[in-house]
Amino acid sequence: MWKALVVISALVLAACSKESPRPSDTVSVATTAQPAGNGEAGRAAILKVRNAWLAAEKRDDAAGVAVLYADDAVFVGTGTPPAHGRAAIQEAFAKSFPITSVTSFDSKQLVANEKVGYDFGEFTQELTPPNAKPQTIHGQYLVAFARQPDGSWKITKHVATTPPASK
Repeated sequence: MWKALVVISALVLAACSKESPRPSDTVSVATTAQPAGNGEAGRAAILKVRNAWLAAEKRDDAAGVAVLYADDAVFVGTGTPPAHGRAAIQEAFAKSFPITSVTSFDSKQLVANEKVGYDFGEFTQELTPPNAKPQTIHGQYLVAFARQPDGSWKITKHVATTPPASK
């Protein structure tokens, strides 16, 4: 059950400090360089969304994360039912943020044009369930973004996976 909650908070996405620091206050980020071109504005917009996501995650701010998703976005994590829509995504993160924190992510490929883009990579997060031993979880993510009619960029699809739990 905790493994399912862990995946909900995975991602990817400007450190904001909290009154009581968590391990994620020192998130390390690596991004593979991509060639310049028509997608530079889209890439820059996606990086802003990703940084806002990480800052909100550090504050355990599920509403702050949810606002970065399109109204009809979908989040899919290992071992959990998909969360359809911004409200369901906010609810899922509200449940997982108190026990998880992203400690690093490594963007392997960030691609964008003027309308859509995606970010693919790996993440590490700490899981600290109540009355249980803390765990370090590693996984992969794929996040799709789309430019909205108002010019903003939103997450439209977010998939985060982790390997099956060892027996």
